Formats: sequence, structure tokens, C-alpha cells
Amino acid sequence: MLASCAAWAGELPTPVEPAPTVTGSAGLFRLSTAEVGDARRLRLAVFGELSRASDFLVFGDTNTKIAGNVAAGLAVHRHVELFAAVRAAWNRNHVNATPASDASVSTIGSGGFSVGAKAATQIARAWAGGVEIGARLPFAAGSWPSSGAAWIDVLASFDLTALAPVPLRVHGSGGFYADGSRNQIDFAGQSATARQVALFAHGMGSSRIRASLGLDAPIERWTGRLGLRPFAEYHHELITAQPDPALSDQTPYYTDQVWVTLGLHARAGAGVTLLAGADIGVGAVGFPYGPPLAPWNAFAGASRALPF
Repeated sequence: MLASCAAWAGELPTPVEPAPTVTGSAGLFRLSTAEVGDARRLRLAVFGELSRASDFLVFGDTNTKIAGNVAAGLAVHRHVELFAAVRAAWNRNHVNATPASDASVSTIGSGGFSVGAKAATQIARAWAGGVEIGARLPFAAGSWPSSGAAWIDVLASFDLTALAPVPLRVHGSGGFYADGSRNQIDFAGQSATARQVALFAHGMGSSRIRASLGLDAPIERWTGRLGLRPFAEYHHELITAQPDPALSDQTPYYTDQVWVTLGLHARAGAGVTLLAGADIGVGAVGFPYGPPLAPWNAFAGASRALPF
């Protein structure tokens, strides 16, 4: 309470140590924020993800996907951050036997790496803004560069804590994601079912406009012993590419997708921050435009900031 009063009186509370997102950029989990943190700080993180769904990619299937990320962000200047990440995933799709067909199992491994840079600055006492650019390539080098992806996002953050004793920050981002990941595989002669499973296993989508809104409550500023920071993200993406002709007869034909991410950061001592939460699919694009969203995707991870 004393710390709250001090903040209300004009004394800025202790800044929150940024944590890496899955790409390595400072932020929540999937949402990059308009912050870089202290200069010459290296932030390292590892993440694991798990999703499972039935009647998901094809009728009668059970699909399980496990993924892991290693991410790093380096604040080379108090306004500039460089970041990178490596991702690997394993997908297993089991289709039950029917009177007309035998059971089948498809197992696919995939992965890629991404790099990028972010510039951010404090605009006013409570406002910060920035811009981020990045690129991603799959491990299958033979399909470069047409199978790569690139993005540019404008970032904004509003820290209510700087104006009142309310532990709340609001973050927003919007931009364009140019996605060529479908070019990494030649699907000629393959069935629609095989194509649908591969799209989800490799995370192969289409170019899209994307916008995100995030909230986090840095209660660690007032309750340092607990070191907790819950957060929430809302993501909305609109496909701008043409539908895949090979899947044009598949339904639904939706061109946008929405999901929500809920999570919690917690300080564990020795400079380590733990993370756990879940993505919850709200609405997915149709197969002609990309893979569906899993109903749920659980994640957990840990990060640590080091002087550089």
C-alpha cells in the first residue's frame, strides 16, 4: 500500500523486467510490446507447447502436436533490440478405422528459425511506441527463399501504473505478415487429407493482416515476494491471399481467425522467470486459406536476463 501511494504521488515504480516472446522479442507470449528494457541485456528463454484435438483435421482423427522454442533477445541499445528463435515441432495424426478404410497414422516433424529487430521509445510518461520487423525460414533450405515469411508490426503500450496506483498495462500491435510457407512442400499428386494434415503440422499459412491487443498486470511491482504478472492477449488475423485451388472444395471458407491467450509470469529466484498458460481458439480460417486453430494449446517456459 505504501508503494502504491508513492506511485500515486509521482514516484515511478520499479520497471518490469521484459521477458522474451516465442520469437525472442520482449513482450508477453505471442504479443511483442513497445519495450526493450535496459541496454546490454541478453534475455534467453525456452518454451514448450502441447495441443490435442479429435475430429480436427479429418473426420475420426486424433491429432497431437508438441513444439519447442529456444528464443533470445539482445537489447543492444536502450531503444533497439535484436532477437532470434529456433522452433521444432512434432505432429501425430491418427485416423480411426472405418468399415471402408483401415486406421492410419501420420507423423511429421517440422521446424524453422526466425530473426528480427525492434526499435521502441517512450513517447510520454505512460505511452511508448515502436516498430518491429522480422523474418522466418523453415529448416528445409532447398525451398528458400520462396518458403520464408516476413513481418512488420507497429507497436504501442500504455502503462497506467505511471499515472495511478493501478497495476495494469495495455499493449497493441498491428501489421502485415507475408507468408510463403506453403511453398516448402510440393503437394502435387497428394490427397486433400494429406495436404490438410501437412498444413497444420508445418504451420503453413497464408499472407495476412494481423492485429493484437494485450493486457498485463505487473503486481510484482507492489508484491515483490510473489513476483506474479498475469497477462491476456487477443489476436485477430485476416487472410489477404487467394484460396488454395487444390482445397477450393473444402469448407468452411472463412478468411479470418481469432484466438485468445491467457498466461502468467512468475519470478522463481536466481533471475529466472517462469511462464505458463494456454491459447484458446475462437474462430479459424477455412482449409483453402490455411490450417485450423487447435481448440486449445497449452504452453510453459522459463527465461532469464543476463548482463552482456
